[in-house]
Amino acid sequence: MREMKRRKAVTFVAIAAMLLLGAMTATAADTSYHVVATYKVGAGSPGGIQLDAEARRIYLAHGDRVDVLDADTGKKVGEIAAKGANDIALAPEFEHGFASDGGDNTVTMFDTATLKVLKTIKLDGKTPDAMVYDGGSKRVFVAERGSGTVAAIDPATGDVMATSARLGGELRGMATNGYGDLYVAAEDKNVVHVVDTKTLGALGDFPVGSGEGPTGLAIDAMGRRLFVACKNGTMPVIDTDIGFTFEELPMGTGEAGDTFTFAPQGKGGWKGAIFVASADGTLSIERMLAFISYEAGTKVTLAKGIHAVAYDPKTHRVFVPAMSGNEAVILAVGQ
Repeated sequence: MREMKRRKAVTFVAIAAMLLLGAMTATAADTSYHVVATYKVGAGSPGGIQLDAEARRIYLAHGDRVDVLDADTGKKVGEIAAKGANDIALAPEFEHGFASDGGDNTVTMFDTATLKVLKTIKLDGKTPDAMVYDGGSKRVFVAERGSGTVAAIDPATGDVMATSARLGGELRGMATNGYGDLYVAAEDKNVVHVVDTKTLGALGDFPVGSGEGPTGLAIDAMGRRLFVACKNGTMPVIDTDIGFTFEELPMGTGEAGDTFTFAPQGKGGWKGAIFVASADGTLSIERMLAFISYEAGTKVTLAKGIHAVAYDPKTHRVFVPAMSGNEAVILAVGQ
């Protein structure tokens, strides 16, 4: 799917990145991860989560609104009205954020500086769910779970730019590589659809090995590795150049949300980590030892029903929305 020259260039960048990460100093093992703070949010079940690491703000989809919290203190700094918010995407260079509203098949566009709603974007598809911003194409993509389609939104204007042909299946998590490919998990089809970010044309499907029920995706764009969180407790690692699952890692079971995180942090003697929250209540931490070498790290027991994470590159903490009784909270997990 890639031109030969671009593959060579990307390979060089990936190798350079791995060498740089390998030079980082290890400071602690992943087994020390635990809940270091709990941020109270309020009544109702939480949805997707995003972190603006530079502005130190957490955005949490939370029913009829998006809650905005200070990432360092947990103090609520504002909220954005929405209608059944499922997930969030941030386009930092445009200072705009977006929330998928499953309640009325729209997307709420807001100003990240003022938190004011700028526009309500009507979609042709049904049940908008997972969202992702792709810096390469300068587009916000929305998985329309109920219709099996994907919409592309201009992050500057909020205009709907295009809608893909029907991909098929119940669409869940998404990820982009920044080089022209969008990956979309189809939970009931046990495949990952590959879509061209410019044309929204379907490029084919990746099988997920022995995984069943793919619901979440994360990507190492430099290394061209796609991690697929499956409900049966299997995480296939796919080579995105050829669509081949070359390794499978154990993880928690149940829904693993629409997104999870690959973090090239270089802590604990490894060069990267994959954090995934599963509905069985575990935060699984998988380790990248080398460019094509991975191993299961540890599982941190948190709370039943968790399904989303946001990684903070400044503090190396992972933020996980959860329920505490009837109240939504955000668990800050660190070392």
